[in-house]
Amino acid sequence: MSRQNLVALTVTTLLGVAVGGFVLWKGIQRRRRSKTSPVTQQPQQKVLGSRELPPPEDDQLHSSAPRSSWKERILKAKVVTVSQEAEWDQIEPLLRSELEDFPVLGIDCEWVIYAARDAQISVALFLHLLGYPFSRNSPGEKNDDHSSWRKVLEKCQGVVDIPFRSKGMSRLGEEVNGEATESQQKPRNKKSKMDGMVPGNHQGRDPRKHKRKPLGVGYSARKSPLYDNCFLHAPDGQPLCTCDRRKAQWYLDKGIGELVSEEPFVVKLRFEPAGRPESPGDYYLMVKENLCVVCGKRDSYIRKNVIPHEYRKHFPIEMKDHNSHDVLLLCTSCHAISNYYDNHLKQQLAKEFQAPIGSEEGLRLLEDPERRQVRSGARALLNAESLPTQRKEELLQALREFYNTDVVTEEMLQEAASLETRISNENYVPHGLKVVQCHSQGGLRSLMQLESRWRQHFLDSMQPKHLPQQWSVDHNHQKLLRKFGEDLPIQLS
Repeated sequence: MSRQNLVALTVTTLLGVAVGGFVLWKGIQRRRRSKTSPVTQQPQQKVLGSRELPPPEDDQLHSSAPRSSWKERILKAKVVTVSQEAEWDQIEPLLRSELEDFPVLGIDCEWVIYAARDAQISVALFLHLLGYPFSRNSPGEKNDDHSSWRKVLEKCQGVVDIPFRSKGMSRLGEEVNGEATESQQKPRNKKSKMDGMVPGNHQGRDPRKHKRKPLGVGYSARKSPLYDNCFLHAPDGQPLCTCDRRKAQWYLDKGIGELVSEEPFVVKLRFEPAGRPESPGDYYLMVKENLCVVCGKRDSYIRKNVIPHEYRKHFPIEMKDHNSHDVLLLCTSCHAISNYYDNHLKQQLAKEFQAPIGSEEGLRLLEDPERRQVRSGARALLNAESLPTQRKEELLQALREFYNTDVVTEEMLQEAASLETRISNENYVPHGLKVVQCHSQGGLRSLMQLESRWRQHFLDSMQPKHLPQQWSVDHNHQKLLRKFGEDLPIQLS
């Protein structure tokens, strides 16, 4: 099949599936106009020879003539085939105009011949699930197409702009080995209930209220407690901080500390520490319990990075010192839920700072269409013995142009057949780094605001009931300002 025929088929498919959505939305517009003037029929518009779509049945003008349902009218919409550029030039402006107002486009990638029908069905199913014809709650909204459409989109929150998720990726976008996966679970379209909504101002449904299997399945829980609540003391006996048993034992093994007591396990340093707590109520002096800070569960817990590692790892070294404040314990179920909510904030940050997650601009490697076409052509030449002469010459010409040669050798064919089609994206900037870079332009205070935003997000979304004493949204900020000042030169990691 020639490239021209392939282009024609592709354009035909897209155009055919789009016309169904276009024709339907024209009917919606006429329906709204007919509500305003129920006695006067509005002039109808034609779309490249397709049948006019009457308003939905519940809003039709009084008539004795039988009318087919709006679903049938979608499925019977005429498919327009575009095989030449001039024909596409005629339909494209109208298609773009309609999609700007009502962006419902059904797409199915097959021959014309299935694709058009499947795409029409997808539009019909979409509108049926949303309750079309749409009901109106107040007289003031009767003629407001944009208001009605906005309400339609609100029903789709959580299922639009979802990054691709392969079988190996997490359903809830959890962090794996400290790195967050960039996927989201699609909330199911169920009847809204107040007790199923997300706490605070977050959008979507609360996974705790609607689950098919236990949350946190597949998580690897800690095999030992996070907090041993051992103490380090200064040479004069002042408590410095709590620590785990292994760290306390390290000071003893190195001969730079001496054991004061076994229970609790206290080690006194034999050297002057770099810093001391500012008050007896310092966070790092508090004894911490090994339980889920959200629900209080005392088993099957794992570490939770309140500020995801993909942001924290780029912070300046001054803000990484003693950051165990933002490492908390959550049970496996609460951990899964928390990561689910984290994705809402990540998406918001992505929009605010043009730091896309999972889009083409954000990929480290990009697929090169030209190299992919060359590889595909080479494989066809090597494996397809019955290629038509014209098609074979087209593929050889593409190889000659790619290698800038007049003769394509067997070695070239073998090399092209195994050609790497991915190229490095020079514009690649990881999402987390881009967000931190934008905040660093505002100096130390701006970075502290990002830190506080994530901490507040954790409080609002999870509503923890068992946080350690002295845990704070603004932890360590005043100390940083006193030590380094607001004009600290920011050097990102």
